[in-house]
Amino acid sequence: MVAFSKQLTQEDVEKRLSVPIEWLTIFPSFGEDQEIQLQVVDRVGMFWEFFCIIQIKAPHWSPVLKPDGWLQYVNYTGLRVGDKIIIYEEENKFRETKYRIIAQRLNCDGHWINIS
Repeated sequence: MVAFSKQLTQEDVEKRLSVPIEWLTIFPSFGEDQEIQLQVVDRVGMFWEFFCIIQIKAPHWSPVLKPDGWLQYVNYTGLRVGDKIIIYEEENKFRETKYRIIAQRLNCDGHWINIS
């Protein structure tokens, strides 16, 4: 199982998630419209729908999760700057999803604990 993680920035929790390029290795290929739908389940079994797009700011491009579903997840889980998300492939036939997402926060002992 390949898992990717990212420590969240202010932009990630307030606007959109900037997706690390290596995550694209587990996502489906982008079509002509340069948008892919990601259906994920969190640690407690809640279903989330994210849309990943290619944001082009010449001469660079970067994949991002659009605010719609992403910010709903951020608000529901109470994510803040410095928290971490982990995403990996895990098929859930009941929910018809291909990905799992886990949110973590550093506790006072300096250990990452699951918050979602």
